[in-house]
Order: sequence, then C-alpha cells, then structure tokens
Amino acid sequence: MLTMEARDNKKIDVSTLIYGKVPPNAKELEEQVLGVMLLFPETVVTVKQFLHPSDFYAEKNLKLCKAIYEISEKTSADIMLVFEWAVNNDCIEEFGGAFGITQLTTKVTEAKNIEAYCGVIKQKSIQRKLVQFSGF
Repeated sequence: MLTMEARDNKKIDVSTLIYGKVPPNAKELEEQVLGVMLLFPETVVTVKQFLHPSDFYAEKNLKLCKAIYEISEKTSADIMLVFEWAVNNDCIEEFGGAFGITQLTTKVTEAKNIEAYCGVIKQKSIQRKLVQFSGF
C-alpha cells in the first residue's frame, strides 16, 4: 500500500485516489448498515438482497460485511460472534478492537431505512466501477 502523510500526520492510502480524487463512496452509510445488521440480525437477509461485500468501499467494512454474512449462514450474527470471528481471523486490530465493532452500533436508531442506505451504497459501488472502466 502506497501511503503519504497528510498535514495532521494521518496516513492517506494514495492507491485509492484517482488523479488526486477520492472515488465515489458512502463510508458513513456503510458503517450505518453494518451497525444495523449487528443490532438487528434479521436485517442481514434484506442487506444480502441488495449488497455484495465488494460493494463496500472501505476495506475494513468489506471484511466486516463478509464476517456478518458468514456468521449469519450458521446462526444470528451479533457483536460478540463478530468479535470472536475477527479474533480468530487475525483482523480484530483492523476493525479497531471490540470498541471499533461496538462503535458501529452507537449511531443506529432504527432499521427502517436500510433499503435506502443499501441503494446508495450500491450506486456508489457502480460509480466506482464506471470510473475504473473508463480509465479516469
């Protein structure tokens, strides 16, 4: 991963930039959808109808979505099972530890807009693919 230092000493993944521009994404909505799936496991079925893990822009969100989908095939995916999955797959630090996983649920109030959120994430994913395909 090619990185550079920003003014506030944060690392920026330059490989995701397209001619100095960040590809279309909706990271906040991605986190919202993940939080909803963790709090309301019955929504996983709905999200699966709309989104593939590769539709997520942020790598950690993609991996977390894969984890939730994988767990939900066997049982209801909750925070503790996702945490255990992350520990067993050596990616707990990437998710920000237990705090990072539970942090996803703090802004969730209800699950009624989940389909709209999924629609926006899917749209951004398609836009990224179009940008890649067009060579810009």
